[in-house]
Amino acid sequence: MELADYKPVHELPDDAVVVTTPDGRPIYDKDSETKKLMAPPRADFRQIYAAGRAVASLPYSEQYRQAHAAIAQEGAYDFQRDVQQQRFYDAYVHASNYAVGVYMAGAGYSLEATRVFAKLYALRHSSNYDAQDQLNWIKRGWEDANSGVWK
Repeated sequence: MELADYKPVHELPDDAVVVTTPDGRPIYDKDSETKKLMAPPRADFRQIYAAGRAVASLPYSEQYRQAHAAIAQEGAYDFQRDVQQQRFYDAYVHASNYAVGVYMAGAGYSLEATRVFAKLYALRHSSNYDAQDQLNWIKRGWEDANSGVWK
């Protein structure tokens, strides 16, 4: 499957929301113009964690299929890409990587396994393989989910 050519959107979308934990704490993002993690209004990290939990007991092949549909490029939680409008939102890159960590934690994967899967996926599908920023946001999502933030 070839990915669509996306038009880059560098400005923060008007409907962007601050990612806030259930206890009301915004998630800090030093690189965001707001200094907070930004996501589209449809981003629901409790739902993402629950989606990971829903696949935890499935056979690996089914986990893979569902994870791909959820967190791979053009997946349900790939907030940086709007498939319908063929737009790529710079402001949502961190939220997309954070979602990978939240999902994988929900699915019961260790941080090390999550990092390995992310690196392998990026090696084949991304121009920024092994980017530390990407891995840091995956780790933050995984750590927050495992500390109970998104349960």
